[in-house]
Amino acid sequence: GKLLGAVPMVQTAKEKAPVHKDATPYRKPGTVRKRISAKRAKPLPGMVATVNVAVRGPSRAAVRNWKKRNLKSQLRFGPVQKLKPIKAANNPNDPFYWKFLERGTSKMQARPFMRPAFDANKEKSAKISAAEFKVEIAKAAAESRRAPR
Repeated sequence: GKLLGAVPMVQTAKEKAPVHKDATPYRKPGTVRKRISAKRAKPLPGMVATVNVAVRGPSRAAVRNWKKRNLKSQLRFGPVQKLKPIKAANNPNDPFYWKFLERGTSKMQARPFMRPAFDANKEKSAKISAAEFKVEIAKAAAESRRAPR
């Protein structure tokens, strides 16, 4: 399947996701919004299929490459003795802070975007997924009829 049922949730979450006004050395505007996506997941017991809509962090390879580039830039501009530790949390492409935006902290009010997207689209997504499953079942049934026994 094409994960069509998740499309409305992803679109709404991206529209509702808060965006930084200004870039900082450790955060780029729109990082959370860009990293919202749908992905197939291992079905839970008793379920046929599961799709997760989530904010995805960078891959291990992307983090490793970012650290290498950061280290090379430090070596280019200063002596080895003054190297600062390279922390993955400083990666401007890592939206790890989405949880703080969604749920809030003791010093910051919550600005939810994932839950409202789910609540607004759960029926619509279920209908789209059901229609998608019907098409897939019909294709499989047609193929099984054509297959030699």
